[in-house]
Amino acid sequence: LLLPLPQTNQADSPRIIIVRCENADPSKISFVTVVKTSLMILDILFNEDDNFVVAGQTGFINLNGMTLRHAVQITPTISKKILRYLQDCYPSRPKEMFFINTPTFFESLYNIARPILKAKVLDRFYIYNGKNIENIHQHISLSVLPKEYGGEGSSLDELT
Repeated sequence: LLLPLPQTNQADSPRIIIVRCENADPSKISFVTVVKTSLMILDILFNEDDNFVVAGQTGFINLNGMTLRHAVQITPTISKKILRYLQDCYPSRPKEMFFINTPTFFESLYNIARPILKAKVLDRFYIYNGKNIENIHQHISLSVLPKEYGGEGSSLDELT
């Protein structure tokens, strides 16, 4: 579900973290469990990856396979708590967040988050549908991206 890439664009660039929904069956794993597991992985990165701490993070969130069964688990109350925690309490430094393959209902989820997030954070969000993913290559080097996303890096299976 959450995979930090071993390389960055440059030595001082943010750590790129790929998030994939397609492997999360909402009947078997809850959104809250996904968040807990993700925070555990981020904690490991805080302790073991100086680049993650100093340069920050770039999120590459692939929403391919996200269904309404996933979305109904993300209630406004849970969204508010998680977003406030990540924005105001968690010592991370998100630099960019790329959302790709967004489902039709993603705009509704985004509208729930918009009043909670600070303008500075919202300015770092980039939303792409399947048609314009090439623009991401302006931000993330092809040499770093996995093959599944048009990059020259290792495949997701090899990275996992």
